[in-house]
Amino acid sequence: MILVKKKESFTFNKKLILYTMLLIANLKQLKKILFFVSMILFLSSCTETKPLKFEKQEIKIEDFFDCKSGDCIVTEIELIKCVDEDLELSKRINDEIEKSALMILMEDNIKSMKTLEEGLLSFNDFYKKNLEKSTEEIIPYGMTLDSKVTFQNEEILSIHMNFSMITGGRNGIKYGERYITLDRKTGKIIPVSSFFKEEDSFTEI
Repeated sequence: MILVKKKESFTFNKKLILYTMLLIANLKQLKKILFFVSMILFLSSCTETKPLKFEKQEIKIEDFFDCKSGDCIVTEIELIKCVDEDLELSKRINDEIEKSALMILMEDNIKSMKTLEEGLLSFNDFYKKNLEKSTEEIIPYGMTLDSKVTFQNEEILSIHMNFSMITGGRNGIKYGERYITLDRKTGKIIPVSSFFKEEDSFTEI
C-alpha cells in the first residue's frame, strides 16, 4: 500500500510539473505576442498623419478702407485659415485659398492682383464709380463667402466655398459654389485633369 501511494504521488507531481511548464511556456509566448502587438500599435501611431488644423477668419472691407468717409461695399466673408504647426505648408495652403476667393471675386480675371485685399479695394472702387454715375439709388454692391474643409487624408485636402455677389445691373446678382482640391504634402492645387488620366476613354455626350 505504501509503494502504491508513493507511485501515485510521484505521478501527480509529474503532471503538476508538466502543467506548470506548459503554463510558463504559454506565458512566455503571450508576452511575445503582446510585445509584437504593442510594437505594431506604436509604429502605426508614429506613422499616422495628423489632420491639419484650421480656423475661420472674418474679412471685412473696413479692415482695408475707411468706410466712415464714404460708401463701401457690403462684405460677409469667412475664409478658413490653416494654422498648423508646419508654418511653410500652412502658408502655401492659405495662399491657394485666398487666391481661389480672389478668383471668385474678380470672376477669374485677377490680372496682377495677388491678395484678396487688392480685390476688395478694386471692387469697392468699381462700386463707388457706378454710384457717382448713377442718377438713381442703387443697391449696395457686396459679397458673401463661406468656406469649410470637407475632406482631408494623407494625400489630399478638399475645400468648399459657397458665395453670392451683388454687382449691379440687370444680372447683378450672382451666387454659386467652388471646390478646390489641394495636395496635402505640397499645399498646391491639384488640377481636375490629373484625376482623369485616360481622357480618351471618356465618350463625349
